[in-house]
Amino acid sequence: GFNIEAEQKLVENIVGKPLAAHGIISVGIEKTKAADWERTKVKYNLPEDYLLYVGRIDAIKLNNIVDYFLSYKKKYTGSRLKLVLVGGIFGKTVEHPDIIYTGFVDDAEKVAIQLNAKVIVNPSRYESLSLILLETMSEGKAMLVNGRCNMSRRDFMRKLHNLENSETLRQQMGEKGRHYVQENYNWEMIIGRMKNVIQMLS
Repeated sequence: GFNIEAEQKLVENIVGKPLAAHGIISVGIEKTKAADWERTKVKYNLPEDYLLYVGRIDAIKLNNIVDYFLSYKKKYTGSRLKLVLVGGIFGKTVEHPDIIYTGFVDDAEKVAIQLNAKVIVNPSRYESLSLILLETMSEGKAMLVNGRCNMSRRDFMRKLHNLENSETLRQQMGEKGRHYVQENYNWEMIIGRMKNVIQMLS
C-alpha cells in the first residue's frame, strides 16, 4: 500500500511485473485537542503574528527558509511576522529577534501553535506525504509549500507577502485545504482502500 501515486509509480518502474497486488491506501488524520493557547504562548514566548515551520530543523528540511525569511523582513519592514520553528534541532541555529525556536513540544501544544499561526510553511524538497501538511490543512490553515524542486527566494517572498496581507486569501486557501483533506484522507475512505487491497490478495 502506497501513500501517493508518485510512490506507486516509482516502485512499479523499479520492480515491474513481479510486483504483487497493490494500490494507494494513504493515511487518515487523527484530531488532537489543542492545549490552552495562552499558556502555550507564554511558555514558548510566541508572538501574535508568525510564520510557522514544524518538523526536523536541519538545512535539508528547511531548504533556505530562514535565510529567505530574513530577506523578507529586510524588504517588508512593516511586517509583524516572526518565524517560529517547532521541532528537534539538528544543525546550526540563527540568532535573530524575529526567529523563535521552541524545541520539541507535545501534541496538544503543537496543535495550539498550528491553529494560531498566520501562515504555515513546508519548504522541504523531499516530502512524499507530509502529515504536518495534512493536519494543518484539515484545520483550515493556509499553507506555503514547495511546489517545485527548489523554492526560490523571490517566489517565497512574493507569496508570503500575499498571504500575510490578505485574510481573504488565507481563508480561501484554508477552506480548500480542509475540503481536500475531508474528501481524500478520511478514515472511512482509508479503511475502504485497505479492504480492497486485502481482498486482492485473498
